[in-house]
Amino acid sequence: MLEELHVRHICGISQASLRFRPGLVAITGESGAGKSSLVRAMELLCGKRAQASLLRTGAERADVQGALSLDFLEGVDDLYQPQEGTLVVRRELYGGAKGRITIQGSPAPLGVLSNLMERCVAIQSQFAQLSLLEPSRQRDILDGAGKGEALELRHSLQQHMEELGKLRHREKALRQRQKEIEERHENVAEISERVRRLGLKADAEEDIARELEALEHRRAHRKKMVEVERLLLGGGGAMGLLGDLEELCGVLRHLPPPAETQKLEGLGEQALRSLQQLHAALESLQGDSEEALDQEQERLEARWGALRQIKRLLKVATVEEVLLRCQEMEEALAWLQESREEAVSLRKKAEELEQELRQEARQLRLKRQEAAQELETTVNHILQDLAMEGSPFRVHLQPLDKIRPHGAEDVAFLLEVGEGAFHPIGRSASGGELSRILLAIQLALPPAQLPRVLVFDEVEAGLGGKGALLAGLKLQELARRCHVILITHEATLAARAHQHFVVCRQGEETLVQELSPEDRVGEIARMLCGDPLSPEARVHAATLLSYKELDC
Repeated sequence: MLEELHVRHICGISQASLRFRPGLVAITGESGAGKSSLVRAMELLCGKRAQASLLRTGAERADVQGALSLDFLEGVDDLYQPQEGTLVVRRELYGGAKGRITIQGSPAPLGVLSNLMERCVAIQSQFAQLSLLEPSRQRDILDGAGKGEALELRHSLQQHMEELGKLRHREKALRQRQKEIEERHENVAEISERVRRLGLKADAEEDIARELEALEHRRAHRKKMVEVERLLLGGGGAMGLLGDLEELCGVLRHLPPPAETQKLEGLGEQALRSLQQLHAALESLQGDSEEALDQEQERLEARWGALRQIKRLLKVATVEEVLLRCQEMEEALAWLQESREEAVSLRKKAEELEQELRQEARQLRLKRQEAAQELETTVNHILQDLAMEGSPFRVHLQPLDKIRPHGAEDVAFLLEVGEGAFHPIGRSASGGELSRILLAIQLALPPAQLPRVLVFDEVEAGLGGKGALLAGLKLQELARRCHVILITHEATLAARAHQHFVVCRQGEETLVQELSPEDRVGEIARMLCGDPLSPEARVHAATLLSYKELDC
């Protein structure tokens, strides 16, 4: 429960201290007296963002402090845990909406305060019942009813939906990258095979150029050797040196045989043998044949042409870049192979998760059907006590075409408007009926789904007479399950309170004071007719205050 609330320089309140008791607490006062200032203070305490306009005119600093009676809070830092059953929260505001937050005396960020307090305090304004018109709110209420199994299943389903979304996103990104790599490395296998056959090294172009240059030298050398051989052997009808010498030797052999002739013949034979030896030496120095040289040139030019073609295909300028791209392609091919296996694994996991999601969605629907029947029964029973026995309440589950993070069906709260005709409560319920339906639902929820402190800010729209009296009795019943603070203009509701504060203005000051039982008669009378001294109103007020059937 909220044990204490201390307010200083918030809106119209200069200073106020409220010490609450368990049960139903009423806060009343004339319109414009400053009740909303207390609501703003409690909103600040619950983590609402501060605004400079909340500071009282002329004040440079404001603060609000609350003390709550709480047990250990699961998932909350030890620094902010209740001590000896009490949690103290403080907000300080300075000019320009700046401020300071402390929890148990330790500084805390706004997010921590908001997350902590939303588990402890809920503030419902006069438009809170409109939240009943939102499908998401109706779904939350249904899932919170019963034993909480639907909430657990929905939480699990949401987690699995997120996991499935991540798997699908990962698979999509994987396939997109595969496509990009395949497009970037089009014909990669063919190019890799060409590079492999060429046996490229970083200096391949220089090697080819050197080999071509050497080939030209070999051609030039052979050309010279061929020219010498032509001189030696002749050609184009000419005899050549060797032929001429052979002819000369033949002539010498047929000369008369004097000694001089024999000597000449010997010299001629010797010269012929020397030329023949020269011819043999020339043949050995000629090297490869012209055909072999042509074949070698064709091979080198083909290699160079293949290299240029690869560079064009890869859109690079050097062999080093070719080799780098080849390495990149090999790595890409390896990644593609691995990624295909990963894509298959991701698809399998997604299919398994989809099957699990379908199972969870079926289980969630069954739990919602059970919770809907239980909620309908309980709410309709309470609505009978609130004089709405002629307007049965129903929970409708509308199947969806696919599973969503909240399940495979939408939830709609319906109200009977005619025999067997049910319409959404937003189309069929009045403001007073919405208020009573909201109250009935809160009474139907398990205690674990209720906040520790429930603040109603003028939620009595459309209530009056018997409806207001019955609602007041039900508020007393609700106050047995959580601490209820009721800010109201409705006398019948205020009369049901176990503790009563009044907010009034004295000049520029807004005062908040607790009423004694005697003072309550006058305040209830004022709320009934505007005159706290009216005898008739005071008698009526005393009568309202006398209903104690459901007092705690």
